[in-house]
Amino acid sequence: MKRALTSLALFSVCVSVGCGPSSESDTRLARRTQALGDCGARGPGVDVSLCNLSSLDLSHLDFTGANFFKTLLSLSNLSGSTLVNTDLREANLTLAVATGADFTGANLSKADLTDADLSNATLVNARLTEANLSHVRWDGANLTGADLRLASLTDAVITHANLSGANLSGLSITDTQFVGTNFSGALLTGIQTEDLVFTGALLEAVDLSGAKLTDAVLTSTRMARANLTGVLGEDADLTDADLRGARLDNANWVQTDFIRADLSCFDTSTCTSLQSAFLAETVWTDANLTRARLDGTSLTLASLERTNLTDASLVNAVMEKTLLTDTLLVRANLTGANLKDSLVTGVLLLRDANLTGTNLYNVNLTAADVSGVTWSNTLCPDGTNSDANGGTCVGHLAPPGFIP
Repeated sequence: MKRALTSLALFSVCVSVGCGPSSESDTRLARRTQALGDCGARGPGVDVSLCNLSSLDLSHLDFTGANFFKTLLSLSNLSGSTLVNTDLREANLTLAVATGADFTGANLSKADLTDADLSNATLVNARLTEANLSHVRWDGANLTGADLRLASLTDAVITHANLSGANLSGLSITDTQFVGTNFSGALLTGIQTEDLVFTGALLEAVDLSGAKLTDAVLTSTRMARANLTGVLGEDADLTDADLRGARLDNANWVQTDFIRADLSCFDTSTCTSLQSAFLAETVWTDANLTRARLDGTSLTLASLERTNLTDASLVNAVMEKTLLTDTLLVRANLTGANLKDSLVTGVLLLRDANLTGTNLYNVNLTAADVSGVTWSNTLCPDGTNSDANGGTCVGHLAPPGFIP
C-alpha cells in the first residue's frame, strides 16, 4: 500500500510539470517515464527523455550527463545551467533561453533550436548535426570544435562567437550575419549560402573549398591562408578582405568586388594563388596582388585601377578589355597573356616585365613605362611582331589609327 501511494505521488509530480509524449509512437515509453516520476527529477544523470518540460525555470542547475532525448523544452529557462555531455537529440528547444549555459560535449543532433537564445553559452565539441538553428542567437557563444554538419541556419545574427575548429561542412545558411565571428581552422566545405554576411569575421586557414558564396558580403574578413578553391562566389563583396596566402584556384568570382583587398604573400613561402580562376568583370581598385599567381586566370573586363601586381605571375591570363589605370605590373610575368583591346589610362608600369608571346594588340602603351621589358614574339599594339621589329615593340606602342 505504501509503495502504491509513493508511485501515485510521483505520478502526480510528473503530471504537474508535464510528461506528454512527443508523438503517438512514444506513448508507451512516455507512460513508463511518468510512472517512474523521472520528469520531476533534477540533477546529474537524470533521465527526462520524452518529458514535457516546456516553460519551466531550469536555470542554474546541474544536468551533467542527463538524458533529454526528444524532451520538450520550448520556452524553458536553462540560463547558467550545466548540460555537459547531455543527450539532447531531437529535443525541442524553440524559444528556450540558455544564456551562459554549458553544453560542452552535448549531443543536439536534429534538435530544434528555433528562436533559442544561446548567447554566451559554451558548446565546445557539441554535436549539432542536422539541427534546426533558425533565428538562433549565439552572441559571444563558444562553439570551438562543434559539429554542425548539414545543420540549417536561417535569419540569424551572430556576433563575436567562436567557431574555431568547428565542422560546418554542408551547412545551409540563409539571411544570416556573422559579425566579428572567429572561424579560424573551421571546415566549411560545400556550405550553401544565400544573402550571407561575414562582416569582420576571422576565417584564417578555414576550408571553404567548393562552397557557394553567391552574393555573400565578406567585407573586412580575415581569410589569410584560407582554402577557397572551386568556390562559387559571383557578385560577392570582398572589400578590405585579408586574403594573404589564400588559395582561390578554379573559383568563380564573376562581378565580385576586391576593392582594397590584400592578396599578397602571407609569408615568404605562402603567396596567394588564383590560378585558372574566373574573374571577369571584377573590381580590384587599390588591391594588393604582389607576387600572386594568376596563371590561366580570366580577367576579361576587370577593373585594375591602381592595382599592385608587382612580381605577379599572369602566364596565359586572359585580360581582354581590362581597365588598366595606374596599374603596377613591375617585373610581372605576362608570358602568353592576352591584353587585347585593354584600356590604359594614367601611368601603366611594365618595367622589367616579361611580355614573351603577349598579345598587346590595340592597347595604347605610348605613356607606359616599358623599360627593361622582355620582348619576344610579342604582338605589339600596332599589330606588328616584336621579332620583326628588332626584338622590341618600342616604336610600335600605339594602336592602329592612334592620333597623339
